[in-house]
Amino acid sequence: MVVRTLAGAVALLTVWGCSVSRQREDASRGVVTDQPDPQEAAATYVAELAPYLTRVEGRCQTDLVRSRFVAYFGDGEVRYVIEQTDASEPGAAVAVNEYFFAAGRLFHYHENRRAMARHDGFPNATAVVLRLSFDDTGALSRATQTVDGVPTAVTDDEVMAVRRHVEHLRLAARDAYLRGRRTVRR
Repeated sequence: MVVRTLAGAVALLTVWGCSVSRQREDASRGVVTDQPDPQEAAATYVAELAPYLTRVEGRCQTDLVRSRFVAYFGDGEVRYVIEQTDASEPGAAVAVNEYFFAAGRLFHYHENRRAMARHDGFPNATAVVLRLSFDDTGALSRATQTVDGVPTAVTDDEVMAVRRHVEHLRLAARDAYLRGRRTVRR
């Protein structure tokens, strides 16, 4: 079974009985609304499809980021990548990033980063959680970020950095997948 779009993934998950929304209360109006939770939908999407996906491991290096990743492919297309950045540089951030794809497009990104900074000789860790969701056209549909638990604005530069990096990561994952296919003997 191939899911080609995010809407298709959500519909399939709904048919399978998976909840992809969460009730939220609007305190100003006292109204409870049923809004999609992209993080929950993305995690459910991968969990349901995992048994049908091919797993590959690899490394990605750009001018700014060096990382290891595990990518999952279905029907030759990347569906999910989990990446851990390398913190070999002094003051570098350690991050675990998740990328969720449908129909060849990134539909959700989740970053958990611990940025290391030096202050008076003692390391201070700053926890950053960034979540980006994209619609079927690739346009940004939702962006949230917290720094040490405090909501902060997501800048256009941050979104563009994710977009640029995901293309490098997608190519590295594709190369790892193709290398793995050549070494499999049937």
